[in-house]
Amino acid sequence: MTLDVLDPEGDYTLRCGDTEFLVSSKSVSLAAPQLSRASIQLLASENPRTVRIFLNIAHHLSDDVPTVINGDDVLSLANFVDKYKCHSAITAHAQQWLQRNWEGLSGEDLWKALRFACTMNIEKDYIQIFRQLVTSHAGPFHSWAFAANNNSSVPEDTLDALDKHQTRLRFVTLEAVLDMPALLAESDCQQAQVFIGSYMQSLRRLGILPGTTSFQSKTYSEVRGQARQLPIAWYPAHASGCCSTYIWLEQRGHLLEKLEDCLSRMSEDH
Repeated sequence: MTLDVLDPEGDYTLRCGDTEFLVSSKSVSLAAPQLSRASIQLLASENPRTVRIFLNIAHHLSDDVPTVINGDDVLSLANFVDKYKCHSAITAHAQQWLQRNWEGLSGEDLWKALRFACTMNIEKDYIQIFRQLVTSHAGPFHSWAFAANNNSSVPEDTLDALDKHQTRLRFVTLEAVLDMPALLAESDCQQAQVFIGSYMQSLRRLGILPGTTSFQSKTYSEVRGQARQLPIAWYPAHASGCCSTYIWLEQRGHLLEKLEDCLSRMSEDH
C-alpha cells in the first residue's frame, strides 16, 4: 500500500485500489458538492486512476493531471462526472482533453469521447466527434450495441441522427466520385470518353468504383484515403481534335476537392 499525499494538512485518508490518498475533505467537497467528509469513502469503489485524476484536480495539482487521456479514461470520467456532479471542477481539463485530432480512433473510442462531450456539455467538440463518427464508422448506428449500452447523458435521438448523416454522406460521396464522369459525359469528344474509361479503371483498382461491393463496404474516410492514391492525370486538351473545354481538369485534385465538399455539405446539415 502506497500513500499519496495530496494535501500535507489533509484531514481524511481515502483508500482506493492499492493507494491511500491523504486529502482535504473541504477541497473534495468543493469540487464535488455531493461528497461530504462523511461520504468521501464512496470513492473507494471507483476506478483508482479516475479517482487520482479527480483528486489532483480537486486539490489544484494541475501538473499531476494528465494532458492526454485514453478512451477508457474518458468513459470512466464520464461515469464519474455523471455520478458526482463535478462538472465545474472538470470543465477546463475536459476542454483540453477533447482538443485533439480524432482521425484514426476506433469507433468505440470516438463514442466514449462523444459521451464525455455530452456529459460536459461541450458542444463544439461534440460536433467534431459526431462528424468523425459519421465519416469513419462502417455499419448502421441504430444497431450498434456498444453505443446502446453506453449512452448515459447522450441525447436519445443521437443514433438516429448519426444514421441520417451517414446516409446523407454516402449519397454525396457517390456524387463526388461520379462528378467527373458526369461532367465529361456531356462532351462528344472521343478523348473525353477515353479519359472517363481510364478514370473508372483507376477507381476499380483502388476499390472505390461505385456499384462494386468494395465501394459499398467503405466508409467516407476510406474512400478519401484511396482517392489520394489516384494517379495525377490532366485532361489531354493538347491532343489533336480534343475539346479544350476541360483543359483545367485533373482527376485526383478534382475528386479530392469534391470529397471535401461532401464534408461541408454534411456539416451544413448538422
